[in-house]
Amino acid sequence: MSKRVVVIGGGISGLATAHALLTKHGIDVRLLEASNRLGGNLRTVRREGYLIDEGPDSWVASKPQATALAKALGLGDRLIETIPENRRVFMRTDRGLVPLPEGLMLGIPTRLLPLVTTPLLSLRGKARASLDLLLPKYFRRQTVDGDEPLGAFIERRLGREVLDKLVGPLLGGLFTGDVDDLSLLGTFPQLAALEEKGGLIRGALAMAPKGKSATRPSGFLTLRGGVGELVDAIAARLGDAARLESRVTEIVREGDGYVVVHSGGRERADHVVLAGPAHVAAELLAATSESAARELSAIGYSSAATVFVAYRRADVAHPLDATGYLVPDKAPGLPLASTWVTSKWPHRAPEGFVLIRVFFGAADVERSDDDLVAAARTEMRTTLSVTAEPALVHVARFRRASPQPRVGHPEKLRRVAEALPRGIHALGSAYEGVGIGDCVRQGEFIADRIGRG
Repeated sequence: MSKRVVVIGGGISGLATAHALLTKHGIDVRLLEASNRLGGNLRTVRREGYLIDEGPDSWVASKPQATALAKALGLGDRLIETIPENRRVFMRTDRGLVPLPEGLMLGIPTRLLPLVTTPLLSLRGKARASLDLLLPKYFRRQTVDGDEPLGAFIERRLGREVLDKLVGPLLGGLFTGDVDDLSLLGTFPQLAALEEKGGLIRGALAMAPKGKSATRPSGFLTLRGGVGELVDAIAARLGDAARLESRVTEIVREGDGYVVVHSGGRERADHVVLAGPAHVAAELLAATSESAARELSAIGYSSAATVFVAYRRADVAHPLDATGYLVPDKAPGLPLASTWVTSKWPHRAPEGFVLIRVFFGAADVERSDDDLVAAARTEMRTTLSVTAEPALVHVARFRRASPQPRVGHPEKLRRVAEALPRGIHALGSAYEGVGIGDCVRQGEFIADRIGRG
């Protein structure tokens, strides 16, 4: 008898799952999305000649799943890399914008000379970081299960100054969170693996590309028309299998399967895939698995707001010769970072204009549009000396959008997996990685498991 699967959630995790079920395994699938659009945090908007990715604008090139999916959808010739001459990032300091040391991998140096010469660290900070290389066994962790706060791990290996001025802003920004609260194994388990190679710096040096190259490879990929092209292409493949404005209210066990009750009716399913936020999955699991619901409801989320400002290129004196900058001081009212969109990607603004994105954290997400735009303009005036009126402003908010895996996250996921009823699956950015590639990988894995079962 043929299987029928209901996927709840139309973000990239749910879309990748439904696409693999339908195209790879030929399984009858129904995707239910509560809102009036697909894509979740992947939101691409076109305004007045500007292309704006309100949320994630790319995926990590070294994680191949998103790239493979784009090619399978016929988007291979739409893939683009970051602009080669601008592949560096600044840190905003009291002395102005200072480049991050070249050759960082997740904030860990793969080259020694840039670390030794960077003005971002004091002599004492550099000396403390070097102990990770000179005395690698002295700083090994003592935790029983290997997990600990990400910030504590970096501080233990490289010192507090490296954490505060270099690695913390870089890694914490990827989760819109505080590295002192995040789980090492739930966010960057590859760093724990580096420690096993004889210390972070020693491990990173061993993994560094060998030989000289005139241009570093792009660490990120996207599509010429923004990440929304990926969403649109999957939606076209799914066709009527995807239903919008279909909020699920209940999952009821019926015989060997389930009935999914939603605002548009009822769907029978042999398997149900929960591909939305963890707290939504927790609500839907409350009646069938109290323990799984309890574990998932404890996963926290952070919010963020972004402000896009566009200027005539002639009004910005700075060469904008990087992808942007990070801000180490996480004070309310200050941005977390800024991306120079038109320096990072081609095809994002009309000729003669630049597009800049300013990120704000959870403390600022409820401020009015006017307040956020004013704060962004102040940041542009302070950091880039731009006093001109913007040619365009655009504000986007993401409430409870970025999961915050705490210490013990892998064990939490193990308990969730054990508690899930047979035929119910859960995945998404709150589980095993927040990036687009991570979500695609999880979706295709779940689809394969259902297809083989």
